[in-house]
Amino acid sequence: MKTSIQVLPNVTENIYTSVERYRMLDQQIKALEKEQNVIKEMLKEGYFKDQDEFIYQGRLLMTCTTQISERIDLKSLKLKQPDIYNLFQVESVSRVLRLK
Repeated sequence: MKTSIQVLPNVTENIYTSVERYRMLDQQIKALEKEQNVIKEMLKEGYFKDQDEFIYQGRLLMTCTTQISERIDLKSLKLKQPDIYNLFQVESVSRVLRLK
């Protein structure tokens, strides 16, 4: 069963237009990010497989270096040392905008 959409009095034509523009930009960004990721993987696997720099006509265009980072495994810490986890746990509150 379909639910009916109710027009709320606080939503103006201007707000509706902004939401639709936001929706369109969101779709375009997702498509561009997907294309960017394909190109990034192609560059990393093809051109940067054996080198760290990509130079074209004497100009350094890109670098690709290995980075190592260390992070705390919060799930394991919470499971194995809940008292320590609770000492450092902080609450974060934010509002999330979701397209429907």
